[in-house]
Amino acid sequence: MKLKKIKMIINDNDFENARLVIYFILFIAFIYLAYFSHFECPGCPLCGMTRALKCLLVLDFKSAFEFNRMIWIFCILIPFIIIDLAMIIKRRCLKNEK
Repeated sequence: MKLKKIKMIINDNDFENARLVIYFILFIAFIYLAYFSHFECPGCPLCGMTRALKCLLVLDFKSAFEFNRMIWIFCILIPFIIIDLAMIIKRRCLKNEK
């Protein structure tokens, strides 16, 4: 019974909106840290990430890992975010068709 009350208070649309806001904030934070924070960075987590992503796109994993050791986070995180965004868009398009 309590589960039904909670389900009525918080629906799936609220969680979708929250995820979209979080993804937008992460994207803006990445852009800010990568390009606008400070140009002579003494070792921030994003140093070398552009070169690492370029190496990753041509499947040169060794060089990508040498440029930035956190590239594995992007290998795991970005596909999940893309799949989640695609599922949210699909659900909203199906909801609009009804």
